[in-house]
Amino acid sequence: MSFRLKVGKTIDTDVEFDLREGDAYSAHKVGLVLRRFDATQFDALMQRARDGAVDDFALLGEMIVAWRQDLVVDDADQPVAYSAEALECLCGVLGVRRLLAEKAIAAQLEGVRSAAADKQGN
Repeated sequence: MSFRLKVGKTIDTDVEFDLREGDAYSAHKVGLVLRRFDATQFDALMQRARDGAVDDFALLGEMIVAWRQDLVVDDADQPVAYSAEALECLCGVLGVRRLLAEKAIAAQLEGVRSAAADKQGN
């Protein structure tokens, strides 16, 4: 007999940040839909990152399956669907790649929480 977990295959998380434009900041949000990793897969990915086998961009490429965003647009000024090329465009903004990677890793680790803590408002 084989076993499997009856859980969703993705985790959603929002990454909010402000971009300086001239002398003011503009608020932005990118909603990431991440592939859910099991513990073994996640540990292996993190080990590859520690070993230098994957950088932040490659790590994001393995985690992200879709997104909701309005920063990367096409010629008609319409938001584009997630792709490696669109991710590369977004990550061209200094600091965004690191922020996305940190949030994606945190979302994987926060994919489970204590129900008791949630009921207490924590």
